[in-house]
Amino acid sequence: MLEKAAELKRLQTGVPLLDSFLQGGIPSNSITELVGAPGIGKTQLCHMLVANALRFSGDRESSTVLYLDSENAFSAQRIRELMTYENEICPSNPPFPDVAAAIERVKVRNVKSSSSFSELLDTLDAAIIESNVKLVILDSVAALVRHEFDSASVFKRQNLLTLWASRLKAIAEDFNIPVIVTNQVTSYGPNDGDPMSIKTPIAALGTGWYHSVNTRLTLQMCRPGDFGISPNSTLAYLRNSAPVGCPISSEWLLRCMAISKSPISPVVSFPYFIVRSGLCLLRTLSIGNGDSTDEKETFVYEMEPANYWFNA
Repeated sequence: MLEKAAELKRLQTGVPLLDSFLQGGIPSNSITELVGAPGIGKTQLCHMLVANALRFSGDRESSTVLYLDSENAFSAQRIRELMTYENEICPSNPPFPDVAAAIERVKVRNVKSSSSFSELLDTLDAAIIESNVKLVILDSVAALVRHEFDSASVFKRQNLLTLWASRLKAIAEDFNIPVIVTNQVTSYGPNDGDPMSIKTPIAALGTGWYHSVNTRLTLQMCRPGDFGISPNSTLAYLRNSAPVGCPISSEWLLRCMAISKSPISPVVSFPYFIVRSGLCLLRTLSIGNGDSTDEKETFVYEMEPANYWFNA
């Protein structure tokens, strides 16, 4: 057990604060799930993980990423944009000398049904060995089953999902790589009668699937007040400090990301924007009275992972 923990690798997400809470990034040897409604940023984060897997892999010239696409969501152009822009703003990162060649190392497989995915799983070991795969992404798992199984077939669906989860976990453990799956939202929880509060999304596929994944990141909409952001602030990107230039309104809806299940992190949540370089967390800039001594920068929640742990 200790030897396996020592071999654990982590894939940086490109969101430093998220990586800090996950103690380095997305863990290998396990399944990480991204949950959220359409358009919230799940596939954007998947594309960032693809770029980082190609960048930080120890054998960068030969390693590949396997992207299992069930919704035609993969975009080589978006990967190219992420790689190019990161080279411009993060010169300390290992560069991509040939972006086109790097994109060629992304192996995309289109899967359109539960049966085709089951067949693919049977041949996945050989494909991983042959192509030196360092990351497997399934985008999305819910799309493969939501339209094939009705309410009378729920047990058959759960048995199939359990089989898939067991197989994906075995792949993650056998090859010591991260496996990422995206999941959809099936419904929303109550908002306690408060019209200004945001309903909590409920992930699809039920509790059986929930217990099959090791880490869950939930992406949803939130309001500035949920993070203590006052109207006397403007928003700025945490990543490069470029001001957005918009005053905050209580009517605003922001995207936010929560680590809602993890064996190593507390449950935390923080707001983000989607920009050219990917997902960027936000911070607030307090507005002073014109005197520069009164102006200061404060991070939203001043989130520091060390603050959430008690030293013995």
